[in-house]
Amino acid sequence: MKRVYLVRHGLTLANEQEIIQDAQDPLAARGIEQAKSLAERFSKIPFDTLVSSDLPRAMDTSNIIAQKTKHTVENSPLLREVPFPSALFGVLYHGPKVEEYFAEQRAHASDPHYRFGDEETHQELKARAKAAADYLASREGDVVAVSHGLFIRKMFFEIVFGGALSIEQEQHAVARMLTNNTGVTVFEHRHDRWQLLTWNDHAHLG
Repeated sequence: MKRVYLVRHGLTLANEQEIIQDAQDPLAARGIEQAKSLAERFSKIPFDTLVSSDLPRAMDTSNIIAQKTKHTVENSPLLREVPFPSALFGVLYHGPKVEEYFAEQRAHASDPHYRFGDEETHQELKARAKAAADYLASREGDVVAVSHGLFIRKMFFEIVFGGALSIEQEQHAVARMLTNNTGVTVFEHRHDRWQLLTWNDHAHLG
């Protein structure tokens, strides 16, 4: 039996400005403080392996944890965020361009291979989420994995429902499942089966 702690990275500058972030979006000052609080928490939780998305905001969060716990960070592109089309980088999250993107996603919800721009398709994301879950299950001992809000939800759908949810059901659920910055979601994995213990625990933020 092992535990996997899925962690969202700290608050970023784009999160603060409520704009679509690109791959290089850095932690904000508040995000650094959140990561320090998270590191203090994990200094009291025994674990064996620290892994991270290879995007800077996740790596910076992981490195802050590692400084406190003395773990070595292993990074993987499997844990990267669900990407928006690059044409939307820097655009207001609740602006008309993003609303158009979401409307097009809903209109093509029956097509798992639909692509608005240069982002991953639904089918590609499902495959990556399954590969990420298998990767975490293969790491040694208990694992802390720093990833991203949307991708943690994508992994949740894959782990808990085995990929059985329709695209429409996932779209409906995503907007109703909050993932706070540095929120911790905990799974147990035993005998090739996953169990959800905790969703989005951010008590370390007060």
